[in-house]
Amino acid sequence: MAEPPPHVGITHTETINGVKFSVTQTDGIASGNLLDGYSDRSLHRKTCYELGIRIGFSNLGNYDPATAKSFDLEEVRRSLKNVLGSFKFLQ
Repeated sequence: MAEPPPHVGITHTETINGVKFSVTQTDGIASGNLLDGYSDRSLHRKTCYELGIRIGFSNLGNYDPATAKSFDLEEVRRSLKNVLGSFKFLQ
């Protein structure tokens, strides 16, 4: 099995297309930059698979006004979770 992701939140189980995954929040910060992330892991036929969502962004205070644009983190996260929800093992 690969090295475990950094543990930030409580690990919980989610099911994607009938397959159980162990999900761990893997956020991080450094010098005004942030990472919103989730690591989803499952064993399938004795092999560990990891799916993940990572959204990197920065504090707008790091930039001159009008040179960076804000976005809706929840909207981006929902869109990426929809893609993650389409995952299937073919065999």
